[in-house]
Amino acid sequence: MATKYSILLYLCFCHAFLFGVKAQDMPRFIEKLTTDEGLSNNNINDLEEDDNGFLWMATTDGLNRFDGTAVVQYFHENNAIRCRIITCTV
Repeated sequence: MATKYSILLYLCFCHAFLFGVKAQDMPRFIEKLTTDEGLSNNNINDLEEDDNGFLWMATTDGLNRFDGTAVVQYFHENNAIRCRIITCTV
């Protein structure tokens, strides 16, 4: 009886390895970040990473924050920043 369960367990493991069963999907990595992905402008003047892991990008059309999946834009028009052209981050 024990050998039946051993063989069944062995076959289950073989099936899992042969067909590539995954516990979860691989995370999506972005190779480039452009206006197509949500950046306010493709011209980046400065780039900084903060203590929380956010990437802050100073562009010629505002400030952008990237969290690894999405871009949040900060513009002069919504009074979030004082100037449209950001040349550096501090």
